[in-house]
Amino acid sequence: MPHAQTIEASSDSTLPKLLEADAALVAQVATLTAQLEAIEQKRQGLQTVIELFSSIDSPSVESSPAVDEPSNPASPMSPATNSSIAVSNETAGLKEQAAKGTKTSAKGRNSKTTRKSKADGPAKGWQYYIRKEFAKLSLPQAVASVMQSQPDAVLGVPEIVDTLFVDATPQTARNDARNRVSNVLSIGLKNDKWYRAKKGQYSLSRQVAEASIVS
Repeated sequence: MPHAQTIEASSDSTLPKLLEADAALVAQVATLTAQLEAIEQKRQGLQTVIELFSSIDSPSVESSPAVDEPSNPASPMSPATNSSIAVSNETAGLKEQAAKGTKTSAKGRNSKTTRKSKADGPAKGWQYYIRKEFAKLSLPQAVASVMQSQPDAVLGVPEIVDTLFVDATPQTARNDARNRVSNVLSIGLKNDKWYRAKKGQYSLSRQVAEASIVS
């Protein structure tokens, strides 16, 4: 019997450490994901600038061949010379308009990308939404605190999640928190920290839990 008690005590002390390690890894994953998204946004901005310079550098209209000037400066220019100058001026105007249009388009894309990145942002994990009074506790300790605050009550996973997390918790983070709280309750049940009542419900009191099942 002393040996069995030693094993049980060791299990009680090891489990919270494992859960804390798991929570730390989840937080690390969230941090790395946010960093990767930031790098990808920087890369998209760089690609936009590269496209801008590529559009400006590539000739859109083929330049006209050079036309020799007349030997006599005073003589009027031939019709062919006048046409060549007109084409050259028109080509320069087209290039300038194309460059301005490319810059305007790139600026619009950058503005949309910036607004989208600010609006979306990296998703925050469930730890971000836990209430302040439980922020310094591990999740098993927080669940146990809620159970101990109502020793004669029958509590389910939704009630415990609502007590631990703020009302504005997004659905994705709330679902993750619900699964983790459910796991903590199952492990605590195996360690006789509380008793099972109806399906998905628990109580610190054996009598209350049994009465809930019968009713």
